[in-house]
Amino acid sequence: MFSYNLREVLIQKDELIREKLSKSRPIVAASTRDGLVLVTESAGTRKKIWPVSSKIVFGGIGEFTDFKGVGSVRIPGLEGIQDIAVKLVSTHVLQYSEEDVHVDSLALVLGSLIRKIYIDPKRFPICVKFLLAEVNSTPEQDKIFVVSPSGILTQIESSYAVLAGTDETYSSLEQKIKQHLADRRFEELDIETAIDILKKVLTPEGQEIRFEVGIQSRDKKFQRR
Repeated sequence: MFSYNLREVLIQKDELIREKLSKSRPIVAASTRDGLVLVTESAGTRKKIWPVSSKIVFGGIGEFTDFKGVGSVRIPGLEGIQDIAVKLVSTHVLQYSEEDVHVDSLALVLGSLIRKIYIDPKRFPICVKFLLAEVNSTPEQDKIFVVSPSGILTQIESSYAVLAGTDETYSSLEQKIKQHLADRRFEELDIETAIDILKKVLTPEGQEIRFEVGIQSRDKKFQRR
């Protein structure tokens, strides 16, 4: 069990998170001319990409199933976090409208929840890393937020975001993406071209893999490939 010295607790939790995420296959989200696209290696019947509302999409890596921590407290995994996100949107819509639900506030609430669990000495951390992306009228208006397993929020300033289990994988994907884009930007590309680029950078050399693709188009329709 975790030590009750907060500094030691966080060190132990960080080690557990790194271990749990180390073999996670990465996911990349991009804002294109026609909408948002998320691509990752398929995990079979378990999905890593889901719609949260008519304009917000969720994608993540890490633990899938719920497990019990100290005192039989249920800790949500990847699917649990997505489910919480959908319920938060639904609750807000009961009072306002879906158009009033924005990714900024949703990411803040989820980040706060995860942060609270992360710093609690009696609870296991949520070993997931995820992003929330909001499609709008133009690529310049799209927003992507990444939430770390410690609950830290990062708003992505570029047109794409990379989630990976290790720093080395992240750096390698960043380099591959830049090479494939050359002088282009995702904002200038159609969805099919963007998907093709992301599949290429996510495919290990000499291997063939199955992909999970989620598309949140600007007409607010979500589809899987």
